[in-house]
Amino acid sequence: GSWFQTVPMHEVRVERATIRVGNRPLLFLHDLTISPSESTPAKVDAPLAYGGYCGAGIGDVRGAIVICHGTHRAGLPTGAEREAAVRAAGAVGILTIADPGFTVEPPRWPYAYARTVSLASDHPKVDPFLRMTLNADSLGELLAGSGRDAAQLIAAGAAGKPLPSFAIPTWLRARFTIHQRDISSPN
Repeated sequence: GSWFQTVPMHEVRVERATIRVGNRPLLFLHDLTISPSESTPAKVDAPLAYGGYCGAGIGDVRGAIVICHGTHRAGLPTGAEREAAVRAAGAVGILTIADPGFTVEPPRWPYAYARTVSLASDHPKVDPFLRMTLNADSLGELLAGSGRDAAQLIAAGAAGKPLPSFAIPTWLRARFTIHQRDISSPN
């Protein structure tokens, strides 16, 4: 007798995460967040690569987590195109920089939570690919000691200027320990 209905939902959330790049810790939800899935791996140890805007042909990034500038500018790769290019190049994940040049809806840090909600009746495919978002102010932490200037890369990406692609020294590997829970709605 009303417009309300019960809709069973399924939630996957990351309760906590320990993240290190080289010997430097990053703060979960402050420096980066993750879009978890049921098949998000609990532990990840992978090299990092910087892919600029991450268009087609970003090079060999097999087994790496690729840092991509998350621009919304016309003529540059969209989020779906970035992910497709990174996957096609063999990466294990994408770390998209929240673009400070996108002012329609500016990034808000820290994030309050890391969760994904879907209908309980959906049957997601097994996909361990990591989808993460990086606070632009934290890029310097990932590139420290690499000889690259994070502030220049952020400024160029925010302005839609050309960006390089490059490997990040192997001693700056990313190490994640992710603590997540799957929760189904009782309804």
